[in-house]
Amino acid sequence: MTNPLSTEDLRVLEGDDNIKVRLLVQWTRDMAQEHLLYYVRHLSQKYFRTPTHPEMPVKLWRAMQEGPKTMLEEEVRMVETLSELCQGWWRYLGTPVEPAQFVSLDEWRQEYGIQSKWM
Repeated sequence: MTNPLSTEDLRVLEGDDNIKVRLLVQWTRDMAQEHLLYYVRHLSQKYFRTPTHPEMPVKLWRAMQEGPKTMLEEEVRMVETLSELCQGWWRYLGTPVEPAQFVSLDEWRQEYGIQSKWM
């Protein structure tokens, strides 16, 4: 995925005086958020044979931090780009009512740091 807009570009545009520009920035972030969930589910199905494997978000995050070991590099790059655009991450909750929850990158980093200590 070629990203013509960087995260910094979006931050600058968020402060634009034109409400339509700010709305387009929000739509971009919203679409990236939705596509990230779709893509994480796709990869989970590909590698775990289930779209909501509870380890998938952590494995993808680890692949972004340490480099891909079992996934393709372009898959990890796509996830990283989408995550940066939407400024967040999906975690699986494992409940039928709410199988996934979107969290900010700061919240995920804090949660991942706690999880990685026990892995």
